[in-house]
Amino acid sequence: MSDFVIAGQSPSDFVPKIPTSDQKDALNGASPALDSGNPVAGTDNVNPALDVQTFTSSGTWTKPSVAGRWVLIEVWGGGGGGGGAFVGSGYGAGGGGGGGYNRDYVSWREFDLVTSETVTIGDGGTAGGTGTSGGSGGTSSFGAHLTSYGGGGGRAGTGGGGGGGGGRNGAGTTGLGSPLFSGGSAGDVSAGAGGNGTTTNNVQGGPGIAGDYGGGGGGGNGHVERGGNGGASVYGGGGGGGGGRFWTSSVGVGGVSTYAGNGGNGGDDDTAPTAASAPAGGGGGAGVFSPALGTAGGAGQVKITVYGG
Repeated sequence: MSDFVIAGQSPSDFVPKIPTSDQKDALNGASPALDSGNPVAGTDNVNPALDVQTFTSSGTWTKPSVAGRWVLIEVWGGGGGGGGAFVGSGYGAGGGGGGGYNRDYVSWREFDLVTSETVTIGDGGTAGGTGTSGGSGGTSSFGAHLTSYGGGGGRAGTGGGGGGGGGRNGAGTTGLGSPLFSGGSAGDVSAGAGGNGTTTNNVQGGPGIAGDYGGGGGGGNGHVERGGNGGASVYGGGGGGGGGRFWTSSVGVGGVSTYAGNGGNGGDDDTAPTAASAPAGGGGGAGVFSPALGTAGGAGQVKITVYGG
C-alpha cells in the first residue's frame, strides 16, 4: 500500500502507480497508518494528473476530454456546529464534531458512457444560538459512487457533550445533555466520539477522541473550567473545542487535521469561540461570553483527479 502515498503530501497530491484490483481493494479498506508510508516512486512507473476539479459548493462534474486511466475521488462531509451557552450560567457548550473523509479509485472505463456526475456538498452545521445546540454537518457525495458524512453538533450548555465525528459510513451524532452529559457517537470506527460534558466544579470538559478517516469529536464543555480540546484527525476535519468559564490562560483548543480543516477553539468568559476551517472542521463551543454563541462547522468538499497511464 505504501506505493500510493508520498510522505508529506495530501492524499490527492501524490502520483500513484496504477493499482491492481487487489491493491485497490486493500487500499480502500486500509487504515491511514498502513497506506501513508514512504514509496519509491520512479519516473518510469508513475502517472501524471491530467485533470483536477475541486468543488466547494454543489454542482456538476463534467467529464474532461483526456486519455484517463484511473480516477481518484475524494469526498469530505460538513463539520458539526459548536453549541451555544447560557449567559452567566457557568457552563460552556460542546464543540462540533469534524466531518468525515472518504475516497475511492475508479477505472476510467466506468465513465465510458458518462458525460457528467452530480456533486453534492454538505453544509457545515449551523452555529448554536444562546442555549441551543449546534447543527449537524451535511452529507457530501459524488454521484452514486461515493459518500462521506457530517459531524454531530455540540450540545448546548449545562453539561452538554461534544458532537461525534462523521465517518465514511455514517454521520456523527449530537452530544447529550442531562442526565448523561456524554459526547456524541462517532459515525463509524474510522471517526472519533465527542468528549463528555461535566457539571462538576473545577473539572475540565472531556477531550474529543481523535479520528483517522473520520473527524475528531468535539470537546465537552467545562463548568468553572475550560472546555475539552477537540479531537485531531488525519484525513477528516478536526473537532471543535468545548466552551468553558473562568479560565483566562487557555480555552478548549480545536483539533488539528493533517489534510482537512481544523476545528474552532471554544470560548470562555472573555473570549468568543473561533470559526472552524474548511473542509470539514468542527465549530467551537461557546463559553459564557455574551452573547454565548457557538460557531458554524466547515463545509464539505469533493475533489476528482484523473490520472493517465
